[in-house]
Amino acid sequence: MNKSRLMLGLKILALSAALWTAAGMPAASALAAPAIGGNIVNFADTAVPAGTTVENVIVVGGNATIAGTVTDEVVVLNGNATLTSTAHVRDRVIVLGGKLNAEDGAYVGKGVFRIGGDFALAATLLSAGFLVMLLWFVGIAATAGLVVIPAAVAWGFRTKVEAMAEVIREHAGRTVLVGLLGGLAVAITALILAFTIVGIPLAVLLILAAGLTSLYGLSGVCCQLGRSMPLNIAPGRREVLYRTLCGAVLLALVFNVPLAGLIAIKLGLITGFGAVILSAFAKWAKPPHDAGRQ
Repeated sequence: MNKSRLMLGLKILALSAALWTAAGMPAASALAAPAIGGNIVNFADTAVPAGTTVENVIVVGGNATIAGTVTDEVVVLNGNATLTSTAHVRDRVIVLGGKLNAEDGAYVGKGVFRIGGDFALAATLLSAGFLVMLLWFVGIAATAGLVVIPAAVAWGFRTKVEAMAEVIREHAGRTVLVGLLGGLAVAITALILAFTIVGIPLAVLLILAAGLTSLYGLSGVCCQLGRSMPLNIAPGRREVLYRTLCGAVLLALVFNVPLAGLIAIKLGLITGFGAVILSAFAKWAKPPHDAGRQ
């Protein structure tokens, strides 16, 4: 799917270059017959009927009505997009220079980008092409980061990552609850600070610190995921690194699944935040009878 998104961006950029070159030509030559197949590219009103599945839909200067399934993106330039109740768009809907109307029941997997107003045609195409490619690069960078960051933390802080994984294993429910409460406390504190000019920078720093803490704790989540996988990894100093790396790869793969990936990342960050808090206060993570033995 990432490869098809790159191809979509390249198609839009190529189309914009062609229109820019043909700016002095008669309008009829720019409105040549659209290429229809796995992808739909059209310069007039376009409809994808219910029960129909296509890969990408690109409409320039016309309105798009989606009632079927689009496996990648819907891009509408200088026109309106309508998603009926049966519409199913697995990736994104991008509308530049028009309106978006979505009926109840319409599904969009990865969100909507819309900018109203009247755009010059070539500039709009270039913007759309760069936007699609930017989204593709962001997705690739996020996927790589989900693998590299936990592995780097496990390599540099092996003992602490192992401790966080142990906390998650023994107290999974408590870890999630602490992460939720901790995140709520951060949000409320940042909101209170934001009401004053002096407090705004502090609120930003607080949110940034909480985000970095969650990323740090995500390494413990990945390590525990790696522990739960049936892997033949020899015990040793690098065991934590290898298990964290395997768990991070699994999490990165899930991240690219629409909706499920978003839920998994949010749950992982919340759990990681709770694991950091409980690891910092190890006595809170132990049952009362264990604390009494010490």
